[in-house]
Amino acid sequence: MISSPELVGVLLRATDRAVLGLDERGLGTFANDACVALLHASSEADLVGRDLSALVPAAAEPFKANTQVRRLDGSTFQADCWFFPLIVGGHQTGQVLVFTDLTDRLNVAAGETEAAVQLRAALKTSAERAAALAEIARFPEMNPGPVLRLNEDGVVLLANAAAENAFGQRLLGSNWLQLCPG
Repeated sequence: MISSPELVGVLLRATDRAVLGLDERGLGTFANDACVALLHASSEADLVGRDLSALVPAAAEPFKANTQVRRLDGSTFQADCWFFPLIVGGHQTGQVLVFTDLTDRLNVAAGETEAAVQLRAALKTSAERAAALAEIARFPEMNPGPVLRLNEDGVVLLANAAAENAFGQRLLGSNWLQLCPG
């Protein structure tokens, strides 16, 4: 048979919801791995004994709230929080907070999935690249000197106006070696 503390430890590790214990002064008493990750702590030791009262409001009775939670690095996120006071001998000795990050759910509700965010960034990058390529593509026409592009056989694939003026004829499709013999 599993002892009560062992069972509690297994349950805390088994859930993907963040679970945080606070004493009556707001000091952390325990945190599961999900809580450590969500609050950007490096280990449970970063939370135990630390004043976390500014993290969320104190609860005198159980309730659920959608609230903003502050991480250790100062960043914040919206979370569904369940507050459960710890009552021992008729007196509140602390509270247990169970919470989940709502960021993904809120983004989906706003039409912003991670894939949509990445796609928008890629399209912006793609549009920036297309604009840069369009600017580069204008180079031959903007250049006052003759500009030619030839294939491996010497056939003219591109000629700007300055090149056609210099040779006095239409150059596209002509063979460069015949235009400039020897």
